[in-house]
Amino acid sequence: MVVTGSLVSALAVAGASAPLLTAAIWIVVAGTLSRIVWVLLERVARTADRVMAEAAATRRAHRVAETIRAQEREFAGALHDTAATTLLMVGTERPDTRWLATQARRDLELLRAYAQHPREDAHLARALRDLVETLPLTGVFDGPAMVSVPPPVTCAVLDAAREALNNVVRHARADRVHVRLRGGSGWVRVTVADDGCGFDVDTVPVTRRGVRESIRRRLANVGGSATITTRPHHGTTVALEWRGE
Repeated sequence: MVVTGSLVSALAVAGASAPLLTAAIWIVVAGTLSRIVWVLLERVARTADRVMAEAAATRRAHRVAETIRAQEREFAGALHDTAATTLLMVGTERPDTRWLATQARRDLELLRAYAQHPREDAHLARALRDLVETLPLTGVFDGPAMVSVPPPVTCAVLDAAREALNNVVRHARADRVHVRLRGGSGWVRVTVADDGCGFDVDTVPVTRRGVRESIRRRLANVGGSATITTRPHHGTTVALEWRGE
């Protein structure tokens, strides 16, 4: 740029023709503009890089925070569905308490599993059968030995079924509950049907999280659905269903 400017000065002193002098001036102007544009582009690029880096860091922070919140919600749900519910069931005044020690031990094992690692090896049919066998009332399990679905679906269905059974023990005043498992390639359906007192779904208080959080939301989180069919004095059937794409 300095050299070009000196050249223009020299041409002017030497009495160069107007066209030559004009061309030299345009060279200086073009060079100056090019330099300005280059500096601006560099500045914009640095700003863009900084903004993108900050946005990426923000997204990472949001993902980490959401993961932590999801884990906290999952553990809180597990605590609600296991130990807290077992303690409440102690107050149901059922004469047979032989189930309590087994249930408490399984609650502890489940909470430890939640705290240490995801339950990638959960076995839906076996786990459902175990749940039925520990109930403090007559329970019947009907299903195949194996149903293969993705681990997150297995965990969601199992946890929702556990909460449905907890509700039977705590609220239904039932004598019998029937758990039915069906499944195939890319789908699974579990029904929990009791012969209890039933209830009016619309009258469930908003403070009760069992149906809303532990059943419906768990299935919704994996793309499934939960349907509750009940009316007073006619029992309750909870249907948990997932179908892959």
